[in-house]
Amino acid sequence: MPQNKEPFAQDFKDLYKWIEVANTQPITNDMVINFFRQIFQLLEENKTCFASGAFVFENYGNTIFNLLTYNKLLIDSNLYDCDDPLTIINNTNIRPDPNVHIIGTLTHNGYYTRNNSSNTTRITPHDCMPTTRFGIYPEQKLRTKTKFERVFIPKITNICGYCKTPLPEGRIYSEPKGVVLYYPFTVTSAIFPRKNAPDEAETTTNMLFIKFEGAAVTGSTLEHSANWIKRHTGRQAQLAEPLPTRREDEGLGDYEPKYKRLDENIYKKYCPEDIDILEWYNNNVRTGCEFFVSRGLLTYFFKSFLLTNFSCPPPITIDKPPIVSNPSSVSLKSASDDNLLNKTSEGYKKFTELVPKFNIGGTKYKIKRKHTRKYKKTYKKSRKSRKHY
Repeated sequence: MPQNKEPFAQDFKDLYKWIEVANTQPITNDMVINFFRQIFQLLEENKTCFASGAFVFENYGNTIFNLLTYNKLLIDSNLYDCDDPLTIINNTNIRPDPNVHIIGTLTHNGYYTRNNSSNTTRITPHDCMPTTRFGIYPEQKLRTKTKFERVFIPKITNICGYCKTPLPEGRIYSEPKGVVLYYPFTVTSAIFPRKNAPDEAETTTNMLFIKFEGAAVTGSTLEHSANWIKRHTGRQAQLAEPLPTRREDEGLGDYEPKYKRLDENIYKKYCPEDIDILEWYNNNVRTGCEFFVSRGLLTYFFKSFLLTNFSCPPPITIDKPPIVSNPSSVSLKSASDDNLLNKTSEGYKKFTELVPKFNIGGTKYKIKRKHTRKYKKTYKKSRKSRKHY
């Protein structure tokens, strides 16, 4: 049986130094949870956090698969047989996470049946991946049915809405996630747009499907049945607000009107150099509304989130103008009298801008008119008197 082949740290080029240091750090289960929680938080800040949905990562150097399976970014080559990746050969320093299992399921296989009319792209299971039996016949032992799952105990709560105000009992922002389901696959393409790729007829890219679920397939059948009944009868904890569902089985027709612009904005903000990779993925690999993470975006996630503590962003505050309780009481003396007399001054301009906004009529305006009439009357009398003289 063939054994795994892994890259060296220096193969990562721009990520080389960071990978070299990060791979010496012990990665705990909490760090894995925090890494993904921060990715969900970033999506939430960009209006596309999903409680029911999937990711596809460009599995650069097999790092995401190794992180979920072995709590390491890089492992040694020839460490396990491809048909038994959870049994380590002659190495005491690396062990698979005890909550990782290999299962066979019929679900989440849409990539293997992706119809590419141009025949420029082929999608196949990863070369080094175990087969699983699905059914009673030997020929049904296939790699296309194989999935990995990592169980979280306790479950991850509020993967969307974690930084929001806590809700009353019985209400949640998103359902608790007890497992991440994942599997590697390979995309071979003649039109992959990697700028630094060798000048070859085809480029092979490793991908990793990831989906967070409420309960593990290897867990209690009773819990699975209860969750299914709750989803289909509505008898579950009430969501505080509707969340996007970015499922890979929603169909391509739903992606463009719902999420394409959101995804493009995220790439423009965090990874503009990979917008062409996103476009290639959309046209050749995408099966529905899953969120795609390119190599460049994955690099950003690693450097920003993996070795940092999760903390909620500070609340956004907007400075509001002072509230005037009684606008009619605003004094005309709020600006300097000298400035108001000078029509070319800033004070006068501000004063004239305020006039239509506030009611400055009333008593003061009437007094002014009365004073003017009195002045005119006095002036006429004085002229009459002078005529007599």
